[in-house]
Amino acid sequence: MKNKISFFETPYSQNWLKSGTLGRIPHAQILSSNSGGVAWMNTRLYVKQLLCDSDLKKFGLAHPDLHFIFPTASGDGEGSSVKTSDDYLFEFREFLDKNPFPLFKNWASKISANKKSLIIGAKEASNVLEKLALKSHSGKYKIIIIWLPEKLNNSAANRLLKTIEEPQDKTLILLITENVSKILPTIKSRCQVLSFPPIEHDVLSTWIKGEYDLSNERAEMLVSLSEGQPGVAINYLKNDEELRLFSETFASSMRISFKKDFTELNKWVEKLSLLGRDQIIDYFSFSSSLFSLFVKHKFGENNAIALDWFDDISFKTDSFTRLLETSSLDFVLSSLDSAKLDIQRNLSAKIVLFDMGVKLMSIF
Repeated sequence: MKNKISFFETPYSQNWLKSGTLGRIPHAQILSSNSGGVAWMNTRLYVKQLLCDSDLKKFGLAHPDLHFIFPTASGDGEGSSVKTSDDYLFEFREFLDKNPFPLFKNWASKISANKKSLIIGAKEASNVLEKLALKSHSGKYKIIIIWLPEKLNNSAANRLLKTIEEPQDKTLILLITENVSKILPTIKSRCQVLSFPPIEHDVLSTWIKGEYDLSNERAEMLVSLSEGQPGVAINYLKNDEELRLFSETFASSMRISFKKDFTELNKWVEKLSLLGRDQIIDYFSFSSSLFSLFVKHKFGENNAIALDWFDDISFKTDSFTRLLETSSLDFVLSSLDSAKLDIQRNLSAKIVLFDMGVKLMSIF
């Protein structure tokens, strides 16, 4: 990256990083940010300090005292045929090198598991004990990073709890999460919890504009859709086809809602339900950001709207904002948030999408 990732450091994160150099290191810590947020970035800086610069320059993410546990598509169980994070280490390190603000859906795509349910199973939790029992290469800390502990199944979570309750000397367990509320409460209560907030709009806009040599308009549009998460903005930039897909889907949805066309709504639901659950959640987030931008546009802010970026997508922003009643915004945003939660709870995607479509009809 052209610009150092320390660009995003805040007094909050700096205090945490400083605590590591002073030796104030809780043995188990939960580090929280939204998908594509800065928790990973700060964790890498923290680990770099603890293992010392020279070692990390030599080994990078393959440092012998640094271990990773993350969701895989191999399912649960403990037999020899069940694969674990160790079987995907090369791919995972490569993924992190290219994605300093990783998105889970992109990890699933890398290992061709978009439609599968990725978990952290019992065998992985057993491996934590084995990794922590290894002799430290550097004589310093042995560190395990668990990405997305909310994906631990019950058996794995209970085994990890025992490890956290009985810490070994000079060991550190860092759990990077996108949803603290989904972590087993008994694990959460035994960890120090740090939450990294979204990046301020102007800060993120300045960074992405310089990092990728973007126009002001392009940078503003990406940041407005990112909800302050660098990884989301970068993903839209690098995956133009997803931005197009979401823009086309949104435009189609608004036409269906305005016409109250249930036949077309059913077709729209069938098509969108073919996406993975994480991508449907991302679409709802995209829609929430757009509605907020439309209201600002209605009151004179000249925002860059994603739908205007594609000349072949038939959508007139000015006409739409005139039809949109600002009083309906809270209802729309709360409905989209509820829909995201329903998808996360594994409710039927078709039912959730149809229900959302009906609700959107009521705003016109």
